[in-house]
Amino acid sequence: MPSPRFLTLALLITVEAASAQDLTLPPLDAGKSDPVFTTYAAPLERSEYLVDEGYHLRFYDSNQALALTSDSAGSWGIGFTLDGMLAHAVGDFVREPVVRQSFANLARFDFEPFHDLQVDATFAVESSRQSILSLQIANVSDRPKRLGIYAFATAPDSGFDHASLTSAGDGLVFGHREPPESWSESPPPEYEETFHDLLMLGAPADAYGGYATGLPALLHELNRGLVSGDLTSRPDALVLMRDLSIAPGEVASWRVVRAVTPRSQGSEPMVAAARTLTGISLTALERQAADLLVNAPRLELTADEEMVYRGALALARQSMLPAEGRLDHNYYVFSREPTWSWGHDGQVFHESLSMLAYVYLDPQSAMASQRVFMQEQHEDGYIPYRAGPYVVRTFPVDGERTTSAPFYSWTNWEVYRVARTRVAEAASRRFLVDAFQSGADFVEFLLRERDRDGDGLLEWGGHAVLESVRDSLVPIWDLLGKDDPRAPSLVEALDLNAMVVREMRSLALMANALGE
Repeated sequence: MPSPRFLTLALLITVEAASAQDLTLPPLDAGKSDPVFTTYAAPLERSEYLVDEGYHLRFYDSNQALALTSDSAGSWGIGFTLDGMLAHAVGDFVREPVVRQSFANLARFDFEPFHDLQVDATFAVESSRQSILSLQIANVSDRPKRLGIYAFATAPDSGFDHASLTSAGDGLVFGHREPPESWSESPPPEYEETFHDLLMLGAPADAYGGYATGLPALLHELNRGLVSGDLTSRPDALVLMRDLSIAPGEVASWRVVRAVTPRSQGSEPMVAAARTLTGISLTALERQAADLLVNAPRLELTADEEMVYRGALALARQSMLPAEGRLDHNYYVFSREPTWSWGHDGQVFHESLSMLAYVYLDPQSAMASQRVFMQEQHEDGYIPYRAGPYVVRTFPVDGERTTSAPFYSWTNWEVYRVARTRVAEAASRRFLVDAFQSGADFVEFLLRERDRDGDGLLEWGGHAVLESVRDSLVPIWDLLGKDDPRAPSLVEALDLNAMVVREMRSLALMANALGE
């Protein structure tokens, strides 16, 4: 867990951002014991909700292969052979990987699988459906090298769907299932749980195979010299292999693409799209990812702090998804990889405290995220507990709707204070006008609906344990009624009253800025 200092850095930034001209991104130089964030998801403009595969770069485990892992789609990775030697586990490498740059959707790292073979690698999640791993392999010896490189995929716990397993010449098509309950607590009807998958090389494979007992059988075959093309034995591991002859001083290129698509859409468009991806420029993708940090405040940090800071910014950006379904604005989920069903339905006031930092990266996007609450606000001022593209959650108890702890107008005011210096005045003022009206309506709702005894002090309502953001492991809730979702509503809520005072003070600041 980040220390309070790191949380303070992420939430209470007050220094000015650097300009594009003086932005420098020194390499992270992160090894396996450094605090670098290496989970990746598609960039905002190429993301979608119903199909969205992200991956974690497992570069640090000496006993396992260099791989991209996922929570429900299995793993994929690479390994090498040379002169009868097999370098499969990271610990087999002459030099283990070091991460040089890590962004929300892209990593650059390097390693040496064998002596005198230096590999510069870039991994990018290009879209919610496609990812690519690109290697530049340099022979720095005075002798030619004949190197075998293989890409493998291993099945998730639910296993591969073998019905669609076929060879595409330069790749293998297979399938997997993502259970609806792992995607959302209330999966929308539009969600499809069966997917076509693709593992593809940038050129036809010299050999491929499937292995029913997974990696042990695959490693045994690799040690013998891969000759099998068997795809009939319901494999738990798949492999594609290619031989490269690299002259002294030469640099060879090698690419792997991993793709997914809903089964109802067929595998052919997925394969065609993946083939175009084998030729795109990853330099442009990295520049795009790095440019986002131009607006991040420049802080004096140690090397470890810099890794945590960049990781926090990457996670905030990575959690943001574009307008989809019922929503007209971009929104966030709590996690895309792994997919946490409770936090995958949409956004909540108290999670939107992250906008206090995120606004420095993308003020337009931060304002748009806050507009999700305005869009879902009811005529009586009520704002649902959670708002997402396919699900809106109100968690009613005894007919009373649940909202969330009111960090709303305070967050809107702080977002505006940063955005007004970074976007067109008309855009920031329009946001402030709408936020002021929405916030005033919400406070009126709280004053009207959360003071049951009419004494001027408010109590939590609805599913009060959720609404109070205190969860259930609080002694006073046990005293008032263990496991009773209304327990917090039985007492005057000091925290709620303090929050509403802060909301009203923020509205006063808005009114003053608007000349009201």
